[in-house]
Amino acid sequence: DASSLTSMMPSPASSSTRRRKKATSPLFPGNDNIRQPEAGIYVRGIWVRKPPIPDTLMCFFGSRLQVSGRDRNDVHEEELVDAVAHVIRKCNNLERLRGLLEPLRGIRSSSSSIDDDTRERRSKRHTMGNKGQNDWLLKSPRFLNQLWMMEKHRNYVLHNVLQIPQNAIFVSSRTTKSSDPFLRWASDFLQKKGAPLAPIEPGANRYLFEEVSEAELTDRCVRILNDDLKQNNNKKADDDARNLETLQVAFRKILSFMGTGSGRKVIFSPDVTVAFVHNNRYLFVPEALLTRELLVKVLNVCQCHLDGANGEKYSCLVQALFESLPGGRTRALNVEDVEKVIERARQVKKENANFLAQSR
Repeated sequence: DASSLTSMMPSPASSSTRRRKKATSPLFPGNDNIRQPEAGIYVRGIWVRKPPIPDTLMCFFGSRLQVSGRDRNDVHEEELVDAVAHVIRKCNNLERLRGLLEPLRGIRSSSSSIDDDTRERRSKRHTMGNKGQNDWLLKSPRFLNQLWMMEKHRNYVLHNVLQIPQNAIFVSSRTTKSSDPFLRWASDFLQKKGAPLAPIEPGANRYLFEEVSEAELTDRCVRILNDDLKQNNNKKADDDARNLETLQVAFRKILSFMGTGSGRKVIFSPDVTVAFVHNNRYLFVPEALLTRELLVKVLNVCQCHLDGANGEKYSCLVQALFESLPGGRTRALNVEDVEKVIERARQVKKENANFLAQSR
């Protein structure tokens, strides 16, 4: 196979030459008898059929692509995709290839020097297709999307051609400005910690630039949190140490009452502002003052994301929290307060059971 992008190039032929008429502007000046080459797929120099990318010459000279069909006038789509991927991966002129594939990034909305009219013109050009020479390779998104859907080709284009870091995290405004508190916190936390967040621009190819999932976002945060906790494990002031001990005892009792304490580990961190669960085993909780508000938020997370959480005990705990404890974000609680809440929750559970028994 040809080892450079010259085996795939825009055809100089017009629509009239595709009907095999004589070209008005020959490819080889000085000889009017030479016709322009017709756009199409060529296998070993023989025209086979029209190309999937309009107005291009797709020439394959090796054994990677074979003709098929009863009349030998077709090629297998999968083999064609593989052959085109081979040409792209063997391209020696990465700068030229990068220029051809750059529109896949979408429209750079971060450049403040671009006025609204210019941005609108670029948006229309991106949507309708630029008829210039620099976007001929992207005229058939459906065909090339078959390449980007394959991980090995997608990674090559992202990291080798477009030069995006290997561990980049693709995020859009749906994540950074999400109404979900955890997603907002996670994206802010990763950015503060220097993680390679890559913004997804409007119009970016959705197969190349996939939005990070909540699970992957959680994994990235947990890795950083665990590393930070190992480094700062023994660097706490006396007050912080006492507060941490109160948190540990309180949540151990709470989880035990809910029936979710077995095999679960609660991890406290000052960097965490929104409680979350990782792998159904680790519960990450803000290392802050123990307040009624904090207890309610953590209980909600446990009920939604921990397997085995008892809905009845959860509702009894929430009722007991609001009955037994005063409100306020700054009113610090102690272990005795938590024990009172649990005792009241047991009473509520018993009262509910008696009520149901009497109503039957």
